[in-house]
Amino acid sequence: MEQKWKCLWKINCPKKMQHFLWRLCHNSLALRVILKRRGVKIDDSRCLLCKRFDEDGAHLFFKCKCVRSAWMSLHLEGVREKLAEIPSAKETVWEILKLKEDELRRVIILMYMWWSER
Repeated sequence: MEQKWKCLWKINCPKKMQHFLWRLCHNSLALRVILKRRGVKIDDSRCLLCKRFDEDGAHLFFKCKCVRSAWMSLHLEGVREKLAEIPSAKETVWEILKLKEDELRRVIILMYMWWSER
């Protein structure tokens, strides 16, 4: 496990993106489902983009109809499909860390930018 954390902190990307992945691993991103579970008063836990399903990490980053086109335009549809099937955020990050360097950077940048702009 410690080796995986070392890999995370050695990724060749801005520290804010590494921190983003760390927060994703620890379920500490302010996703609407997490906020509601923690007692934050929000009107609705549905995705702000598609308004169809609850906004959890799997939906926001991999399953939302709005994000799918971004993955396709980066030629990462196969990666998206694989990541969408993983049951936990931590396992998802571990799978991302296994990607080839080029794919790894594109996935991290896509996810970080999607999170930042949502």
